[in-house]
Amino acid sequence: MIGDRIEETTTSTGTGTLSLAGASTGRRSFVAGIGSGKQAYYVIDDAASAWEIGIGTVTAGSPDTLSRTTIIASSNGGSAVNFAAGAKTVRVADVSELLGSIGHRLTYAGSGGSANAYTLTLAPAPRALVDGMRVAFKANHANTGASTLNVNALGAKALRKGDGTTALGSGDILANQIVVAVYDAGQDLFQVVSALGTVVAASETVAGTVELATAAETAAGADNTRAVHPAGAAATFHYQGKQTIWIPAVAMTARTTNGFTASTAESTANKVMQKTADFDPATQQFGQFWVRFPKSWNLGTVSFMPIWTATAGTPAQTAIMTLAGVGLRDDDAIDTAFGAAQSSSDALIALNDIHIGPESAAITIAGTLVAGANWVCFQLARDVATDTLTGALKLLGIVLIYTTNAKNDA
Repeated sequence: MIGDRIEETTTSTGTGTLSLAGASTGRRSFVAGIGSGKQAYYVIDDAASAWEIGIGTVTAGSPDTLSRTTIIASSNGGSAVNFAAGAKTVRVADVSELLGSIGHRLTYAGSGGSANAYTLTLAPAPRALVDGMRVAFKANHANTGASTLNVNALGAKALRKGDGTTALGSGDILANQIVVAVYDAGQDLFQVVSALGTVVAASETVAGTVELATAAETAAGADNTRAVHPAGAAATFHYQGKQTIWIPAVAMTARTTNGFTASTAESTANKVMQKTADFDPATQQFGQFWVRFPKSWNLGTVSFMPIWTATAGTPAQTAIMTLAGVGLRDDDAIDTAFGAAQSSSDALIALNDIHIGPESAAITIAGTLVAGANWVCFQLARDVATDTLTGALKLLGIVLIYTTNAKNDA
C-alpha cells in the first residue's frame, strides 16, 4: 500500500526490523496511515547517504515496528542496507520512486516449478489475471514439451506460441531464458511473445530461421533449406532470357551458287586485320553457317544484328542484310527449305568504319524443332534489290540473338 503524509524516524541499526519512534512533525505514523498487519512501500534514508526502498509489514506495538520484508532497491546494490547508528527517516514511498525503482518488478521475477509447470511469484501479488496482463520471468529450467504458468497461485494456465493455439515444443524455453508472456482472457492462457529458445529451421512449408547458402551450395542447386542472397545468385546463376552468340565472318561458308567473296584487309596506319565476307552491290550473294543451340533455348524465334564496314560508297546509302534459318534433326534431309527471312537495314556513316546494324525482326526457323536435338543452318544474303550501297558490303560477322527458358542444359 501507499499513503500520503506518512513519515517516522528510527534509530534502529543493522538489516533487521525497524523500531518506529513516532511520526515526524506534520506527518502520520505507519500504523495510523497504513494499519497494523498491512504492507507498505517504504523508503529509508540516513544522514550518510545510505538508502533503501522495499516492502515492509507494519505492526502496532510498543514501539510500532516495520519489518523489511522485500528489498526492491538500495544503496547496497539491491540488498538490505546495514544501517549504522543514528537517526534515520522512514516514510511511505511516493509514486515516482515506485515507478523508478519497482515498475519492472511488478511483472518480473525468477520462475519456480519443475518439469513443464512454471510458477511465478510477483510482489506485490496480483489479485487476479486480467486480459492483456504482461509478465516476464527468468526460467529456472528448460521445458520438454507443452508447458503451463501459474502466477501467484492464481491457477496454472497453458503457455502457447504467438498464434495462441500451438503448444510449446521441447526446448522452446531454455534454462535462464527471459520469457515474456501476455495473458489472453478469452482463451484463458498465456501467449509467449518473446523469441522461442528453439531455432526452427525454415523450409518450403515451415516459417523459421534460414541459413544463407555459400556460393558452392548455390551452384550445386540441391539444397532446399538454405536461402540464396543476391550476391550469391549473381555469381552463380545463369539468367534465363535473351542470349547472344557472335558469329564471325570466318565461321561462314560462301554458298557454291552465288556465294560471297572472302577477303582479308589490313588497316593503313595501325595494321588492324579484318577478315570479311564481301557481298556484291549488284548480284545477290549468299553465305551460310551452322549453330547447335543449347537445350536451354526456348525453340522460339531469333534475330540478328550485322556488323559490317565498306570501302566504297556514299554516306547515308543503305546496306541491307537478311537472315533465314532451318532446323534439322537426326535423319532429317539436309536439303530442306529455309524459313522466311528477316532483314536489318543500316546506313553508311563513313568508309572503313565499324557499323553495327539494328536488330532485325523475329525470325521463325523452319523445320521441326526439338530441344537439344537440332542443328540449325542459317543463310545470309544481301538485299541488293532494295539497298543503295554502291560498294561491297564487307560483313565482319553477326550477333545472333536467341532466348533461353532453362538455367542449364541438364
